[in-house]
Amino acid sequence: MLKFLSPESKTARDYAFVAEHLTGLYTLELVVLADPKDEQLATQEMAALAGEVESWDGVARVNTASRFQPPSGLGLAPRPGSMREPAALVDLRKSFRRVHGGKVALRMSVLATPMASKESARLVAAIREEAGELPKELDWYLTGVVLLLNEAQRALVRTQIQSFGLAAGV
Repeated sequence: MLKFLSPESKTARDYAFVAEHLTGLYTLELVVLADPKDEQLATQEMAALAGEVESWDGVARVNTASRFQPPSGLGLAPRPGSMREPAALVDLRKSFRRVHGGKVALRMSVLATPMASKESARLVAAIREEAGELPKELDWYLTGVVLLLNEAQRALVRTQIQSFGLAAGV
């Protein structure tokens, strides 16, 4: 959508800055569902997958709950003698782990840089392939802006072809 704006526009420049220097623009979310007894396995598998995915072209950052552990030395870690950590970090980690319907859902958020639709389709396919190799005890699904944009674009092209075919037939 940024291609419709002039590269010199404030909005395009702001988006470019965020994409290049902060976090990327678009997300692809992998959610892994596990029985509580398999949560440690799921956490380990997601950490390994996150490390691999973060090295791929087009990926600016990968976030999981483990990424938001309190950093030591910055005054954010629990004070000596205190078991409390900053509420913001606790809340952030909670957004990457929830329990629903007797399953633990762990989320991995892949922040992608702006890319052509073919490249984003390849990213989706690569993550699907990697997730397909997770142990059979773990269920998973993908969601996020990257996936939704790709599916919307495919649906648009498909319906345009159908409409042109119908119009030509009529």
